[in-house]
This record gives sequence, C-alpha cells and structure tokens, in this order.
Amino acid sequence: MSQPLDTVFLLLALVAAAAALAARDLVTAVIGFSGFSFLSAMFFASLGALDVAFTEAAVGVVATVLFAVVLGRVRERPPAERRPARGARALATGLAMALAGAALLIAVSQLPAVGDPGAPASVNVSPRFIEAGPRETGAQNLVTGVLADYRSYDTLGETLVIFTAGLVCLLVTGATAGGPREDGP
Repeated sequence: MSQPLDTVFLLLALVAAAAALAARDLVTAVIGFSGFSFLSAMFFASLGALDVAFTEAAVGVVATVLFAVVLGRVRERPPAERRPARGARALATGLAMALAGAALLIAVSQLPAVGDPGAPASVNVSPRFIEAGPRETGAQNLVTGVLADYRSYDTLGETLVIFTAGLVCLLVTGATAGGPREDGP
C-alpha cells in the first residue's frame, strides 16, 4: 500500500488509543481498545508485515472478546441499558462498523493470491534467503536460519505477544496450576 495510507492508519490508531484512555466507562474503553487493535493490524498490513498484522489481529480479537465477557459477567446492567442503541448513537456505530468493514475488504483485495510467484515475498526476499541463508547463518535448516538469524527480534516479539495473551487469559479466568482454588478451611 502507499505511504499516505500508512499514515492514515497510524493516526487513526493513535486517535483510538487516546479515545480508549480518555473513556469514562469501561465499555467505551474496550471499544476504543478494539479499534486501536484493528487499526494497528491494518497499519502493519499496509507496511507489508502480514505476520505481525495477523498476530495483532488474533490477539486483539481474543483480548476484545475476553474484555467483553468480563464486562458482561462483572457489571450488572439495568434492563433499560440492555436495549439497543437508538438514534444518532446507532447511526454512528453502524457507520464506524461499515467503514471498518470497507477498510478490511480493501486491504484484503490488495493482497497477492496464495502461491503467487510474483508476490513481493517471492520476488524480493525468498530468493536471497534461499541463496545466501545457509552461508550467512550456518544453519542446517533454512527455516531455522530465517527465524533465528534474520528475523530473531520479530520472532521474539511475536512469541512475547502470544505468551502475554495466554498469561492474561489465565489471569482473567483465574486458572491455576493445581486446578480451581478453594477458599476457606
């Protein structure tokens, strides 16, 4: 994608982050966080870092669902709040969802086809890794050489994100190594 689109995604992600931080209620904060996560994934995709974009999207979806479940379980809402939003609020929500869906469809439509030999990864990066990888990394296995030498920081970052998401899931659900806790004598 183009550099102006990268800038738009980055600025929108910063706006979503600011909205999440400035929110006065938890539901708005979760929606802002979800928007930040989605726009961050779009930003990474527009930069060509699809693996990071998919990781961010997956972790963002898991975190958003966990936040929504926790909010639903923790907070008692009066029956009046359970009714769907009406008027301008419903229109704004629908418009935001339509824009997010359109942005996602545009991004997906610009991805190269699976197995396309003319894709940037096939033309620019793969030949160099195949030709120079064994010599430069000294690894017997080319995949290990790419992950451990060329992309070690990226792989470490992705592993840290997945580990953190798993840890948060365990903390939110209250899971322990010995099974459920029993309080009391």
